[in-house]
Amino acid sequence: MMLMTAPDFANIEAKIRAEADNKMAAARDLAAARRTLLDARAEFATTDAANLKAVADAEAAARAAGFDDKTLAEWNLTDTKNSSRPRRTTRGRASDKRARTTSRVPAAAQQAAVDDVPPPPQQ
Repeated sequence: MMLMTAPDFANIEAKIRAEADNKMAAARDLAAARRTLLDARAEFATTDAANLKAVADAEAAARAAGFDDKTLAEWNLTDTKNSSRPRRTTRGRASDKRARTTSRVPAAAQQAAVDDVPPPPQQ
């Protein structure tokens, strides 16, 4: 016969509390690291916006002084990558996709193949 002993609730509670404390410490560390990251990103965004405004103001002053886009580009004084011109998209992408999903046999060849097939025998 197996003798059952009463569970040691104090020991179980101590283990559960230790696990919970470890989890809470990890959650606090994660929250602090996340907060630091977000604060640093916000600070960078603020500084970057101020720098971009200073560059835009300086470019406007240079253009007002008589510089044109070509001259500024020759001297690498403008950032051509961040121009305000809209990007051009490649035309025909939808038709290319449609062409890739259909047969690669030309339409005339498809029609010729259909014309060459004899009708099914009638009974």
